[in-house]
Amino acid sequence: MALTGLHTNWENGSYFNDRNNFLKNKENPGLASGTDLSGLRPYYDGSLAIGYGFDLLQNDNATINSYLTTANGQTTTLTAADITLLNEARAKKKAGTATKTYLEGVKNQLSISLVSEPAATTLLQLKLSEYEVALDTALGGHSQFEDSKERIAVISLLYTMTTPTSAAISATIPATIKAITNDNRAEAWFEIRYNSNKNGIHANRRYAESYLFGLYDSGAIFTDPNEAKEVMRMYTWNKDAIRKY
Repeated sequence: MALTGLHTNWENGSYFNDRNNFLKNKENPGLASGTDLSGLRPYYDGSLAIGYGFDLLQNDNATINSYLTTANGQTTTLTAADITLLNEARAKKKAGTATKTYLEGVKNQLSISLVSEPAATTLLQLKLSEYEVALDTALGGHSQFEDSKERIAVISLLYTMTTPTSAAISATIPATIKAITNDNRAEAWFEIRYNSNKNGIHANRRYAESYLFGLYDSGAIFTDPNEAKEVMRMYTWNKDAIRKY
């Protein structure tokens, strides 16, 4: 079974354009609008990132070199000093000792940069392609969850929560995966909006993602009585969790 009633009324002409636009404006709106190009250099976002949230601590040095070279259209290589700084920062983050002050100091010493906003877009697309493949694997194939606004919402969710492997995705959002494969839109909506934000860090983003995902199938609200029942069941079963927010 697959999720049905998918929304494909594209605002920017295609799935990929809508996906990129949504992620860019959530990750770095200043860079997306061209009003703040500081994201072309490393910045602090809870970790160390460049461009549209490309995590310099989550990605290894070889991946950084390869992806930045592709994005910039020219050889872009971490220096020996960069490698030392990033390796130390990864170790401290793993140990839970990488404070904001420490990471701010590290990012100011890194030499890498992106040459333009289009380069940052290319870098984002390279990383998102990993999530696309991993999500399909976790779901059992692309036919389980085809290109749609709903898929954009889940890709955005994953981009902030976990690494792009099917095992990591299955372990991070198991209830969302189950709801999608069971064609239970209401439960998937609940998982995105509430259960994927228990620490409250990404509340605004989770609300935006759940709004994009949609509580109802494509078309008029409550055209299907079974859909209305599904929504009511979701609210009934999860009313205590919803009240906490």
